[in-house]
Amino acid sequence: MTPYCDYLVIPGQFLSQYDLSKPWTATVAEIGSVSLVSIITMTLVAYVSIITYLVYLQK
Repeated sequence: MTPYCDYLVIPGQFLSQYDLSKPWTATVAEIGSVSLVSIITMTLVAYVSIITYLVYLQK
């Protein structure tokens, strides 16, 4: 990725791994995790809002 963070891809393994010997790899991994959880949470809120609205319309 950059000289400051990287992925390791080892032949024979199905998942890549973060190269924690680089200084910014942990930060990039944390940002990716927080982004993913935030997007999943926003999607859940959107679906619950839509379902609540549809149930409200049906009454």
